[in-house]
Amino acid sequence: MTGRLALSTVAVVLVSSLIPPPMAWASDLPDARGSAGGVRRGGTLPPVEHRLLDAFAAQGLIDSLKAIRADTNGHLTIAGLVFVIPRPTPRGTGVAADYAWRLARVALAAVPALDEVHLTGYHPADAIEPQTVAFTAAVSRAEAAREPGAASRIWSDDRPSEGRSAFPSLRARKERGPRAIGEIPAGVHRESVLSHGDPSKPTLALTFDDGPGPIYTTLLLDTLDQLGLKATFFLVGERVIQYPYFVQAIAQRGHDVGNHSFHHPNLTRLTEADVLTELAQTQEAIARTVGITPRYFRPPGGDYNASIIAAARSLGLTTVLWTDDPGDYAHLDPGLVEQRLMSRTHNGGILLLHQGVSDTVHILPPIAALLRREGYHLTKVSDLPLPAAGP
Repeated sequence: MTGRLALSTVAVVLVSSLIPPPMAWASDLPDARGSAGGVRRGGTLPPVEHRLLDAFAAQGLIDSLKAIRADTNGHLTIAGLVFVIPRPTPRGTGVAADYAWRLARVALAAVPALDEVHLTGYHPADAIEPQTVAFTAAVSRAEAAREPGAASRIWSDDRPSEGRSAFPSLRARKERGPRAIGEIPAGVHRESVLSHGDPSKPTLALTFDDGPGPIYTTLLLDTLDQLGLKATFFLVGERVIQYPYFVQAIAQRGHDVGNHSFHHPNLTRLTEADVLTELAQTQEAIARTVGITPRYFRPPGGDYNASIIAAARSLGLTTVLWTDDPGDYAHLDPGLVEQRLMSRTHNGGILLLHQGVSDTVHILPPIAALLRREGYHLTKVSDLPLPAAGP
């Protein structure tokens, strides 16, 4: 108990370059040498990460580690580890799972305040990029007592590198507000695009883009539980495959599971066939993981055109935009985020936030409290009252 209280009262300054958000892995994590055991670090390590580094070094486990991060929502505390699976490495979960469980057990023993450890592994020959994730697991204290093969929150990619899907080279921009590219045919918006709810009702839809991923999906779900809120999660298909147990947790808690494309590209720069593939692969990944076929789709970056809407419609998807983006991904002062949010919020609004962002977890409780004081009801897209049909 002492360790948990100490951690919750210490301002743990996280090194943001250690584990990038779910959609920013790739080359954003350099292979920096010269720091502790070759683990990527910058500035002063926070107390939890420092203790973990010491523990891994003492056990001779430092050489394969690439990154460490820890964060808390004041209720749960989670560490995330990125590692290279030691050689020799046969494809499959065996070597990776054994090594991951050893890392998890050392971490949990070294830091009593930790509730879970999330692990992401790569094969030695692969670059540390989103498409080359080879192994993932989430290990709680109870799960750490089990054998690796008996754990339910574990995933391994048995495909050879050449069998993995390639990332489109054109990545979606940061959201600046939904943007229609080209002319949208008359009548399309009413039946296929949801840009806001009923303006006569003080109800807002709470939505989260990107993910799922280590640390923050779990912290976000726990925070929503504490606040008694339901939301809509727009998920990236490849991440659904790599972290299936986080998607299952989202669905089991009664949140909407939506489609955010498979690779998070700028869909307006793809062919119609590639757009359809992006959406269809994500529909399949989610259906296979949780037995739910999504009803809602959000285009990465908010960029869309008539063919994107048509592709979504052909798969039974309503394209969901937003009315309010307070910029949680930009690490703004919390007061500024609050000010931006309240200046744009109105009845029937759709609020855009993100997974994979530490600030989102931390600003959600005060934002929810403020909106409730203003008389708004927060809910998921499927429960948002819709505007009355026109003449």
